[in-house]
Amino acid sequence: MPLRLDAFSRAVIQVLDDTTLTADDLFGSLKNHSEHWYLVQHQSREAFGKQLTSMWKAGLISEPAGEIVIGPQWRLIKPYEERLAEYRQSGKSIDQLAQSEPWIQTLDVELR
Repeated sequence: MPLRLDAFSRAVIQVLDDTTLTADDLFGSLKNHSEHWYLVQHQSREAFGKQLTSMWKAGLISEPAGEIVIGPQWRLIKPYEERLAEYRQSGKSIDQLAQSEPWIQTLDVELR
């Protein structure tokens, strides 16, 4: 999983918080949202669906019975995403976080 969600995924998760919506209703909610409208402003419904498919494949959303809900993968990574957001706001680097958090593993890759 990525260490940081993109703005679109973050917006979808925020809009879906504690609710379920059809894809069309979610598209409309984002288009009319005071913060996230710009993410879908010039986007077709088809392109929007492709982005949702990407989130579904990552487990960030699921679609039981035709309505979209927050997926199981988001519940799993949410605490880590929140912790990383706290660190970003504090101005500390990912290396500093890795020193204090055992769940972050670093790997140095030598490029030739």
